[in-house]
Amino acid sequence: ASALAESFEKQRRMDIKRGLTHSGPHRDDLALTLNGRELRLFGSAGQQRTAAIALRMLESATLREARGIEPMLLLDDPFAELDARRSARILALLRSEGLGQTLLVVPRESDIPSELLDLERRWIHGGVVGEAA
Repeated sequence: ASALAESFEKQRRMDIKRGLTHSGPHRDDLALTLNGRELRLFGSAGQQRTAAIALRMLESATLREARGIEPMLLLDDPFAELDARRSARILALLRSEGLGQTLLVVPRESDIPSELLDLERRWIHGGVVGEAA
């Protein structure tokens, strides 16, 4: 068996007892770099957010290819900390990649880019969901 499988087996009882998994890829660190420098340490807030969105989009595309399903892509306040150029690029990718259902959550209606005002919108207030005008 692989080292990972052996590690899973050794930790199984403890994992069940504690209610979390101690071994696996979720415990690995992923270092994203730009020009040889770690984004986590040296990237601007916009660069970090762009990288996070790119990873979510890649994850969605990978699931679609590997499993033949259309996952829902949830992006929480995706345009915060992004300049107009980055926002436009992300919008273009979302429209062109056919990522299935995409849910964009923004705190204010004014945060919705004008290019998306034609899409179906909802609001949530006090736990009640309503249609936007």
